[in-house]
Amino acid sequence: MPEEMNPATGDAPGVVSEVDAAAETERRRKLRASFTRYRIMAFVVGSMLLLVFFFLILRRVAGLNVQTAEKIVDPLHGYLYLAYLVVAADLAVRAKWRLGRIITVVAAGFVPFLAFYVEHRINVQMNDEHAID
Repeated sequence: MPEEMNPATGDAPGVVSEVDAAAETERRRKLRASFTRYRIMAFVVGSMLLLVFFFLILRRVAGLNVQTAEKIVDPLHGYLYLAYLVVAADLAVRAKWRLGRIITVVAAGFVPFLAFYVEHRINVQMNDEHAID
């Protein structure tokens, strides 16, 4: 029995048209850009969280008065964390993440040192799943 032509493209089944290839290339480009934004924000938010943690230790353990620094760093980390969540949500939608990975990424923004570990794990997983590198 002869194979039928694809009415939308006029191609035989199994043949990837130039339009499909271009769409896939564009999808991969957007996924890569979203992943790059996520990696940058994970590093920034993780670094800011370490500063928050550092100032907290200085104040509680060493007894130093670092309230001025805390008044700057704490809200800045909060706003950057919100931007991080937006960037992570964009990547989650594009990469079709499951709920467990999303929850882990959300937690990485408020547990010291976790952002760096999670970013590394996401990097490995994205390279395995989507060949992003």
